[in-house]
Amino acid sequence: MTEDIPAANAISYSFNKDNTLYKELVDKPETISLQTSTVSTNVYTEKTRDHDLFHLAHILFKAGYEEKYLIKTLEIVAMNCSAPLSFEDAQKIIFEAIERASLKTRNLADDVRDVILSTSGVFLSTDIAKCLHLSTREDLKNLSIILKRINTKEHLIEKYGNKNGTWRVVDTEEEIIDIFNVDLRPFGIRMPLKIQEYVNIHKGNVIIIAGESNAGKTSFCLNVARMNRENYFVNYLSSEMQSGAELRIRLNEFEEDINLWKPVKFQFRTDNFPDKIAPDAINIIDYLDEGNDADATRMPARIRDIANKLKDGIAIIAIQKDPNKPYGFGGAGTMNRSRLYLTVTRQGVMTVVKAKMWKNKNINPNGMFCNYKLVAGCKYFMEGDWKC
Repeated sequence: MTEDIPAANAISYSFNKDNTLYKELVDKPETISLQTSTVSTNVYTEKTRDHDLFHLAHILFKAGYEEKYLIKTLEIVAMNCSAPLSFEDAQKIIFEAIERASLKTRNLADDVRDVILSTSGVFLSTDIAKCLHLSTREDLKNLSIILKRINTKEHLIEKYGNKNGTWRVVDTEEEIIDIFNVDLRPFGIRMPLKIQEYVNIHKGNVIIIAGESNAGKTSFCLNVARMNRENYFVNYLSSEMQSGAELRIRLNEFEEDINLWKPVKFQFRTDNFPDKIAPDAINIIDYLDEGNDADATRMPARIRDIANKLKDGIAIIAIQKDPNKPYGFGGAGTMNRSRLYLTVTRQGVMTVVKAKMWKNKNINPNGMFCNYKLVAGCKYFMEGDWKC
């Protein structure tokens, strides 16, 4: 950019630069004359010469001028000071100014990089400026240069969208899938209506139970907790039964000693479910409330966030379903992270909408359904076998 700018113009630029020794002269041009600018000013005197030349070199370097123009400019100015400076001494001043300016830029680059590495997703350059308290024109210009360098040279960020100053942090982490040291045994979960006889569930899997209102989603979830509480830690997150009395009434329907439920951890939760997921346990979310129709579009992402928290455990997630639609609120996207997707109706029909891992290679459980009766709100009785 600066190759066609003569040294004389570089000097002129320095007089118009904010925050320099010469701002007072620029602000009061009526006081400037050949006489006052060469004789009456107190710059470039023997006492201040080295400091003034250093300052001039510093601001020209920060303005982006190449070193050859700096050297030529400083040579002209140095030779015309009231106390002339040798070319060698002028070069020394130039190199010291460049080194100091470069150090400041490097420090800012490190700060910008640290902020980026602690950030994820999309951010604005103004976010970085606010975080680092950058406000001067010079700092903001340097920030822009640094971000472009981090983009083109280090590939830590990339431009995002069409809006200026919008960036996205590139995800550089690798999560290697180990295919050698793996446990191929299915997760030994038991479920109502003997579903586990047709489908395998593995560590880290998600099961979705999508049901109409009052179709028995909570009954299914409580039965899963009851059937597995002796072999696994069960983390039960309820968004409806805030009262211990209501939950106790539901548990009493099983007609067994209440102390048998001690292995199950019951928690009331209406949102931010990923924060309460136990990575190695059976996690039951009863239920994942969709909020309103607009929020329903977020359901696949909310399910994904829960799935991402799992390690050796699994998650059973209950969601609401419109009787006239094939999937739960959130649409077909709610199937994305599930390895088993079930629907239940008020008429007592359970359907396997999706089953990724078949128990028997010769029996495809996808599309199978079973009729059942739910007695006392907790006890399942099959009416016939599973059908295709």
